[in-house]
Amino acid sequence: ITQIKTTTSDILLRKMLSIADKVKLLDMLREGKSCAAVGRHYRINESSVHSIKKEEKNMRMTAAISFKKDAKRVATLQQDYGEDGVCISSVD
Repeated sequence: ITQIKTTTSDILLRKMLSIADKVKLLDMLREGKSCAAVGRHYRINESSVHSIKKEEKNMRMTAAISFKKDAKRVATLQQDYGEDGVCISSVD
């Protein structure tokens, strides 16, 4: 849980799941549980569950190559394009 200070009297709490927790969340979805049920389990909004599900491929790839099991962010790779618009590096 990360604290975000907006003013001197207000503190908002933001819950960030680790990559391992996100993979477990995705496994629950694959088992047939609904997004709402999974959201209640992890105490996050259903829309957050949908966002994690949308990034499933990146989450699982990061989990497979990640050395830091408690990482909370996903690194995404991008393709580079030259001045002529031709791809000069590819990510498969």
